[in-house]
Amino acid sequence: MKHRWVIVGFTIIALIFAGIVFRAQRNHRQWAKSAAVYRIRAEHGDAKAQLQLGSMYYYGKGVSKNYAEAVYWYRKSAEQGDSNAEYSIAHMYHDGKGLPQDDSEAARWCRKAAEQGNPKAEFGLCDAYHEGRGVTQDYAEAARWCREAADQSDPEAQYALGLMYSRGEGIALDYSEAVRWYRKSAEQGYAMAQYALGYTYFSGEGIALDYSEAVRWYRKSSEQGYAKAQYALGYMYYYGYGVPRDRAGANDLFQKAAAQDDEDGKRALECLRKGISIDPGAGLSGLQ
Repeated sequence: MKHRWVIVGFTIIALIFAGIVFRAQRNHRQWAKSAAVYRIRAEHGDAKAQLQLGSMYYYGKGVSKNYAEAVYWYRKSAEQGDSNAEYSIAHMYHDGKGLPQDDSEAARWCRKAAEQGNPKAEFGLCDAYHEGRGVTQDYAEAARWCREAADQSDPEAQYALGLMYSRGEGIALDYSEAVRWYRKSAEQGYAMAQYALGYTYFSGEGIALDYSEAVRWYRKSSEQGYAKAQYALGYMYYYGYGVPRDRAGANDLFQKAAAQDDEDGKRALECLRKGISIDPGAGLSGLQ
């Protein structure tokens, strides 16, 4: 009887695997058909089809992955003014895929797309000015382009604009404005903004101190696997801020953070191993 169940088990596994392979093959055939259609349109000068074909070469969907071909079709589309294609070329220059790495060219193509109102390109240009990549570092220009993207509801830009307000980078320091932009981003599910909003509730910067709200936002971020939020939520459980004290729960969260090489998580675990308090009186290390 046991032998029969082993055979049945292997048969079920084999059927499941065969089903997975079949679906993968079917999906590949569908992608290949789409690539063939896009190629015909692209060769007739359709800018959107050229962009799609470039993306298929970039990701290896329906065709063999080929960054040089991706660049070729992105450029064809960009030459017709497609902002997504212009941004894609900027991305290729930034990463050095399909052409030599060149931050100046990345910034130039990013600007072309940003000037057409492409939010990803606007944020990319913000990042270039903030870090001084391919352009002269200029926090005021970074803030200007970041706001352009944030006003189009780009969650990464909204979070970055919040950070710039919290640090006074290229813009007047304003913790209340920082909180407002963190919230916009956090409500779209952006994990880093959820953590940042949690921290403002914990520290009382720009908003009334509220440990329960800090816990709520830390938890949202932690559930997305953000290591800093996992440590922060563990800290709240360790000391009982906004939640009942739970050292076992704190330990679990520190373990999750440490598994992602988070230094605070690793330090907290070492303190627990030694039987000493974690970071007594120092609070959280702040936003990174």
